Amino acid sequence: MPEERPQSSHTFTSVTSSQWLVLSLMLGVAGVLAAAYSISWSRVALDARDRFVLDHYQIKGRKTLVREDIVILGIDDASIKLDSLWPEDLEVSQTLQHMKQRYPYPRRVWANLADRLFGAGAKMVFLDLAFIGKDSNPEDDQLLREAVEKYSGRLVLGAKYDLIKGLTTQLRLSAPVDEVIGPDGMAKHQVGCLNFFTFGDDVVRTLYPTITSDVAERLLLGEAGLPDPTERPLPHVTRVLAEGVRPGSTDGVPNPVAFRFTGEDAYQAMSLHEVFVDSFWKDNFSGGAVFNNKVVMVGGVASQLQDFQRTPFGDMPGVNLHAHVLTALLAGEFLRPGPWWWVLASLGAGVVGAWGLIVGVRQPFIILTGLIAATVGMYYGGAWAFDHLSTEVSPIPFGLALNLCGLTGLATDYYLKMRETRKLSRFLARYTSPELVQEMMRDRDGIYTTLKGQKKVVAVLFSDVRGFTSMSESMEAADMVRQLNEYLNQMVAAVMQNRGIVDKFIGDAVMALWGTVRSDGDEANAVNAVRAALTMRASLAKLNNEWKERGIASFQIGIGIHQAEVVAGNIGCDSPHEKMDLTVIGDGVNLASRLEGVTKEYGVDLVVSEAVRSKLGDAFLLRSADLVQVKGKKVPTAVFAVLGENGTQRPPGLETFEDGVKAYRDGRFTEALGRFNQAADEGLGDTLTHVYQERCEHLIKNPPENWTGVYEMTKK
Repeated sequence: MPEERPQSSHTFTSVTSSQWLVLSLMLGVAGVLAAAYSISWSRVALDARDRFVLDHYQIKGRKTLVREDIVILGIDDASIKLDSLWPEDLEVSQTLQHMKQRYPYPRRVWANLADRLFGAGAKMVFLDLAFIGKDSNPEDDQLLREAVEKYSGRLVLGAKYDLIKGLTTQLRLSAPVDEVIGPDGMAKHQVGCLNFFTFGDDVVRTLYPTITSDVAERLLLGEAGLPDPTERPLPHVTRVLAEGVRPGSTDGVPNPVAFRFTGEDAYQAMSLHEVFVDSFWKDNFSGGAVFNNKVVMVGGVASQLQDFQRTPFGDMPGVNLHAHVLTALLAGEFLRPGPWWWVLASLGAGVVGAWGLIVGVRQPFIILTGLIAATVGMYYGGAWAFDHLSTEVSPIPFGLALNLCGLTGLATDYYLKMRETRKLSRFLARYTSPELVQEMMRDRDGIYTTLKGQKKVVAVLFSDVRGFTSMSESMEAADMVRQLNEYLNQMVAAVMQNRGIVDKFIGDAVMALWGTVRSDGDEANAVNAVRAALTMRASLAKLNNEWKERGIASFQIGIGIHQAEVVAGNIGCDSPHEKMDLTVIGDGVNLASRLEGVTKEYGVDLVVSEAVRSKLGDAFLLRSADLVQVKGKKVPTAVFAVLGENGTQRPPGLETFEDGVKAYRDGRFTEALGRFNQAADEGLGDTLTHVYQERCEHLIKNPPENWTGVYEMTKK
């Protein structure tokens, strides 16, 4: 290290003291927020803000896909007034004549509707209506009862828990009368609960798939009733319909459960009365084909019927809400609440995030930008969790903690931190690039340790241009430099885009690192290194196309990646010839360089070691290359070729090839040769397969005495 190190003890002691002060104030702010979330009256206001954001996710986020087998017939103004019909339409339809008499319609209308819809092939019909009292004409009740008996299991009616107000408010289950469903109709026929229960703000977001009277009493009256162990839980009508469409589809559904809505304009209602107009039946409903094998939901959509429910999308007709819930049940689109620890974790993460910004960044504008970006990021993170994890987590606790603590820390620490940043930045700029300085400044406390030398697990990438030396002999110097710079610009960009650092250029070779001054974790570093290599591959392919159009020879590269513990430090010469670099040394670096050379042997452009492969999980499609002992190494290394990101189309013959590799390493050379020949026939007849074919043919003729499956490389 040079002698000119920024003044040490006094400066850094004062900075540390200010950081402790900032941290103390931040923790105080976090404590106030935690108390606010613990006190009931303030928690109500905070929960309302949370719910506002979560409802916004419902409105703007992913929706449950609309089902084509759900149809709504709406009791609209036109169906109630029937003033748009021609007199001859009324004359030929007795059902329309009954509908014209009064609303609610005589019950024979619903019996006729059931006959009409089931005759057209409807799978199930749901009447979102209350058949509580007797009809004025007993014959109408009898006709509807006959329809209920005839279509038992397919014609679904509803019952509803109502509050009856008198001297005391009591709960009553308003169910279809015996004249409609018979004395044992609730158990015999398909009758479900119509209620949607809300919590606090009267907005429907959840469903009780089954409900008992004591639970309904608690939800509607705020007091628990006495449970009746003999009571049969009443299923919700949407569950009845879902089981009718696909038995077993609601098994295991939580009770209650939040559901994901479909689009706001989904399931536009068709006018009920048109079913009984022959011309409409033929033209609008294709002679009934519209209802074939469909679930038909019938309910009020006219404003005068006041059958509307509050939802995150605004007021919605009850029958439409039933359609949304049925769709969610059949699709399994349910929402889980955030875990109980989410608020505390969010507050803690907000404090940590604010602390990280204050400590790691020195410019107020960037800190403010970071606060905004982190807040927006958490908002979209919550949206992502809503869309992809079906989990409702509010970004509000994190946002409050992050921004209040961040502003507190910024106001407290601004002057001292900015002054220290300028001093340390001037010092570090003598040794490395401005970009690396900015990265290192995020961890000032670890800078001096790293510069003096520290062991770290680092992913090392080596890339090299095949045959560049011979190519350069036939090129003009200016052309060679120009093409090489175009190439290196793209390679450096690929490394930077994937959170790596370009350590050095060795002629046309590039050495890049992940995990020196910045580490995202061993797994992330390995993944980022491989992604950088794939980006380099894609960028070179684009460059080669451009060079071909310009009449310039193309490049072919080889890339090797290894991850190991190395020594990172500030290495070079001191003054007066001051030239130092923050780089890495060690056996792992040498192995990465050797792996780049391995690519020549197998005709591939990108290989990784077993140490890297073990950190990649399922992120990439890999192909076994070999178990090699590179020159200068005693321990063999498993090597894998990287074909692409996970989701890349698997080349034909890959599974057969892998079976061949296993047989080869087990010493079953004849079987392995057959597998490799088969893989070649299937389409994987490339250089790597050909290498194994030749090896197997040689080993069959010259069986080894002590086979280990290891191939010893004789070239670097």
